[in-house]
Amino acid sequence: MAATGKRPVICRGRELIERGRGLRFAVRRRGEVTPAFVIRFNGTAHAYLNRCAHRSLELDWVGGEFFDAFGEHLLCATHGARYIPASGACVGGGDSFPRRSSFERSTPGCHKRQRSLSRTGCHL
Repeated sequence: MAATGKRPVICRGRELIERGRGLRFAVRRRGEVTPAFVIRFNGTAHAYLNRCAHRSLELDWVGGEFFDAFGEHLLCATHGARYIPASGACVGGGDSFPRRSSFERSTPGCHKRQRSLSRTGCHL
């Protein structure tokens, strides 16, 4: 298939609700298909690999539900680790794991562009 220069669209920017349900998708990383997600926080889309930094388990126990009840932190549903949505840095919870842990952004490739979220460099 010839390259068209267009990036595959994950979703339209307006589909992401501020501090609401996230959108799950997959990226190819190190030769494997890896779950990822994108959320909107403080007006900006943020995309991460869907994996707790401590337990290597997916964060959401109900598909797309990543925020805590207050919409302030991303939450590991398995053991309660809390992450800052804008940076992925762990701020507590989860069996007293170190605060320095953070989960990985799904970049390269997932960012806001012209009101759409695109995968650049993400291969399914």
